[in-house]
Amino acid sequence: MSEVNFLDEISGFIFTSKYARYNTLVERRETWEECIDRVAAMHLSKFRKKLPKEDLDQIRWAFDMVKKKAVVPSMRSMQFGGKAVTTHNARVYNCAVRHIDSIRAFAEVFYLLLCGCGVGIGVMPHFIDRLPPLVDATNKTGTVLTYVVEDSIEGWADSIEALLNCYFKNTAYTGRKIVFDYSKIRPEGAPLKTSGGKAPGYKGLKNCHKKIKALLDHIIEDLDQANVRPINAYDILMHVSDAVLSGGIRRSATCVIFDINDQEMMDAKTYFKVSKHSKFAYDEDTKTYSGKVTVNKKVYEVELSEWEYTNQLLKESVVGWIHIEPQRARSNNSVLLLRDKVTREQFKAIVERTKQFGEPGFVFANHPWQMFNPCFEIGFIPVTEDGVCGVQFCNLSSVNGAAITTQADFLEATRAATIIGTLQASYTDEMKYLNNAAKKLTEQEALLGVSITGVMDNPDVLLNPEGQAEAAKHAVEVNDLWARKLGINPAARVTCIKPEGTSSLVLRSASGIHPHHARRYFRRVQCNKVDPVYKFFKATNPHMCEPSVWSANKTDDVITFPLTVSDKAMVKSDLNALKHLDIVRSTQQNWVLNGVNETHNNKPVSHNVSCTILVDEPEWDNVVNYLYDNREFFSAVSLLPLVGDKLYKQAPLEAVTTEADEALWTKLTSGYTPVDYRKLKEDEDTTKVQESLACAGGKCELY
Repeated sequence: MSEVNFLDEISGFIFTSKYARYNTLVERRETWEECIDRVAAMHLSKFRKKLPKEDLDQIRWAFDMVKKKAVVPSMRSMQFGGKAVTTHNARVYNCAVRHIDSIRAFAEVFYLLLCGCGVGIGVMPHFIDRLPPLVDATNKTGTVLTYVVEDSIEGWADSIEALLNCYFKNTAYTGRKIVFDYSKIRPEGAPLKTSGGKAPGYKGLKNCHKKIKALLDHIIEDLDQANVRPINAYDILMHVSDAVLSGGIRRSATCVIFDINDQEMMDAKTYFKVSKHSKFAYDEDTKTYSGKVTVNKKVYEVELSEWEYTNQLLKESVVGWIHIEPQRARSNNSVLLLRDKVTREQFKAIVERTKQFGEPGFVFANHPWQMFNPCFEIGFIPVTEDGVCGVQFCNLSSVNGAAITTQADFLEATRAATIIGTLQASYTDEMKYLNNAAKKLTEQEALLGVSITGVMDNPDVLLNPEGQAEAAKHAVEVNDLWARKLGINPAARVTCIKPEGTSSLVLRSASGIHPHHARRYFRRVQCNKVDPVYKFFKATNPHMCEPSVWSANKTDDVITFPLTVSDKAMVKSDLNALKHLDIVRSTQQNWVLNGVNETHNNKPVSHNVSCTILVDEPEWDNVVNYLYDNREFFSAVSLLPLVGDKLYKQAPLEAVTTEADEALWTKLTSGYTPVDYRKLKEDEDTTKVQESLACAGGKCELY
């Protein structure tokens, strides 16, 4: 029996569990090849009557490159390709951005999240101030508005707009008391035929409505606010994101960009002063204290660990944000730093906050209206020439660096990924839920995000500055040619480096521009015990599986995959923080900036290299100074302290270094049986579209 390639095995598991659609005809999930055929068929159907045979053959060739895992399209297109995309074009796009400047903007963000897009949200005072004033006692009519929620993405999003209209002046529903009727919403577990999976039922949406009402009642009645502030808009949208957690699509991926002078947003994920608290009860079984605290004139029920109760509540009279505003966990927050205005001292202070609290992150920008997607590799200014805010989209595709060994390979893969990206950029017809500015902004720049994952799998080719520049210019040329073939605008900006998450596992590569964890390491995947794909895997390889120590409710198991990477690949020990930053800077200069189409890029913005840098304690000062001095070439960089991978059990990534590790390695590899997921028969569709946490600059996939 030939030696098992565990990179192939983890690839098959991740694809089948996260991306494969259910095929009712054969009562199983689709294979990789079947999935790619589905996505290719969607594009070929769209352009079959518009393109000559040789161009259609080029599209088929590009998707043959996907079948070989040399490139990948938008992962959203793999999840939704077909009717789900043609019904809601937003579903083909990985990411979108929106400034909050109107009541309608809240509904549009909800719509995008329900479509599966990651959304960058701007809560800048300049735009928040455009919202109408809040109602007061004189505006409340007492008239009941019974609002029937339609059972559709648009219906759910509309319900948020209707709710907010009751709390703002100068709207159709100003001052009315809204009561929602959820009777039209399908029961939990009903099949979703268009997007796949199961209906979530109405409870998540009902809870969202309840919490937004309570928030608005509090700021109007208890705090006597006349206007919504950025922190309030933020919390409303995070409650909306919680509804998406229950919404059958995927965990909402959001980032929130705020102004450097907004102290409330700066402190959003810190500690809050407790004005008073009740007597707390101790639970011997859970070792926790439960009681009530009052913060900012609002009472919260909280459950604290022994340490939090003793050292924070009793000694400092503070409580952590996660206990009173847990919805804020749905986003990663970053402060916008204008490159020509931020001082070194300001930057250092923000990095210190990040070290202390984990957030906010930072993002360097050239313009106060600049926005970024949740992974920060795409730059936007989503405002029209006449000052109207709208949604702007970007689609992504990736070159698999692990499959590249020569410059010719690099150019060929870049060509395929760019053709696919240009096809994806043509999907702008079915965006009718969004305002007119959305279609205008998206079509005007027709942004692509051609990325490379596994840059450090073949560094001799992929980190060569001249090679990067040649490939980036080739991408611009290919996009220009194909945009004209398809009748759309050439992209203003074409190339980027995204941090990558599960797609790198599918492609058997390192993630983005990060090195592999080690030459040999364990890669652990958390799985729900009742997930059919996991159960099938466990039945074949029970020795790979064990209960998760991180599952509070004991619902999850963990699979440990033993991975070996090529000798030519770079691993974590090959880099320190400054060397990694040098690589990122060079790639921004050569791959990203050469991917700007100067003829069509009319905004002071570029795409970016998004990444995580692990910083050893003695390196922090040098790293901060390097970033500030070279801020022209950096936008968002996630800085995390370098810690050992043996500090806690079942680390996601763990190098093989000890005798115990070697024993585990032998156990895992010697008894393994390759898994054929075509044999997994399912009577019904139990797929769940990929659940991914809100990501920012690589936090979702640490190396």
